[in-house]
Amino acid sequence: MPPRILVDPNALICPDYALDIYAGARELIAPGAEVAEAAQRLANIWTAGNNVDRGLWNHQVEADAIAAADAEALLQAQAEQRRLEAEQQAEEEHRESEKKKPKAPDFDEEASIPNHPVLRPHPFAVNKLRLFEYVELWYFTRDGCLDATNHLRTINDDAFGLIRSEDGLALRSLAATRPSKKAIPDDDLSWYQMSTAKSTYIAEIERLNWPLKHRQAIQEFFYALDMHPYRNAHEYGDTILLRYQASSRRLWHEQLKIPGGSFNLRHINETLLDRIATTYLNELKFASAQRSVLNLLPPPFPSPSTPHFSYPPSLTLHHPFSCVPRCLGFPPPPPYRAASCVPLSPPPCVLPLHPSPRALSSPLPSTSHPVPRVYSPLHSWQVK
Repeated sequence: MPPRILVDPNALICPDYALDIYAGARELIAPGAEVAEAAQRLANIWTAGNNVDRGLWNHQVEADAIAAADAEALLQAQAEQRRLEAEQQAEEEHRESEKKKPKAPDFDEEASIPNHPVLRPHPFAVNKLRLFEYVELWYFTRDGCLDATNHLRTINDDAFGLIRSEDGLALRSLAATRPSKKAIPDDDLSWYQMSTAKSTYIAEIERLNWPLKHRQAIQEFFYALDMHPYRNAHEYGDTILLRYQASSRRLWHEQLKIPGGSFNLRHINETLLDRIATTYLNELKFASAQRSVLNLLPPPFPSPSTPHFSYPPSLTLHHPFSCVPRCLGFPPPPPYRAASCVPLSPPPCVLPLHPSPRALSSPLPSTSHPVPRVYSPLHSWQVK
């Protein structure tokens, strides 16, 4: 790269080589020549060199201009880049601020308020469906939706709680993690409650975009329950079908967590249904037997403030379910009667006893001879 030319050759003037100071130069260029001739030769040499310098100067000027233009362009590009980055950062900050800023939801300018308010299920139930987990149908009844409306009024939407999920602990809204204290198990629902709840239940799983196969299984399952012969052929058909619905749907949701382990809910298992019916009828028989036994037991004894009477020794009564007489110091209330008894074998607690007219007509003794007494229902005694 040639050295830079510091002085513009166009501004230089050829020296006067005829002057005495250039005598040496004239002697070197043209020895013995006239002063004018030697001076002209020196002038020609200078002019040729100046012309070369002028060409180099012009090239240098052009190169400097190009370099300056490139530098200016680079500066402008860098400035533009900084401006774009600043604008992009400002735009991102604006978007972030817009996200944090509460937005007013849109509305239909032509729509009016509905005739009936739209009831939504409890957030707890919606969260369960979102996770494909079992949830009671009560949450989708009218009572459950009304309870959800009242529940949401008392809970801050910004309140969160920790729950355990497949990925560990996760934050969830408290409204979605707290079940309702008023929830009723599916076994205790009426058929009308189940029928009204299933419509909201099916609409909610469609809104949550459940897979089509799952939605069809749920719909066909409830349809099969509605059309099952048990409803008309069995006195307790609705209750038995409700129990089957609760147990089978719960098991279906539990096995959904197992890959390929669940079953098709739409197929009614008649064997399981008959087993549930047998269990329920046995429960009814047991409850009826319990009530019958309780009806045979004596009612609570009167308070000691009741007037005191004494009965003769022949009027000692034995409780039918106890082999030991119960002794009290006051008369029996209706429907209990006093009757004389004779020893029985087996004991009187084993055989049914019946009252004796003679004993019932016996006069009452004075209170100076108190004797042990027991009380029992009228139909429980045999006397002599």
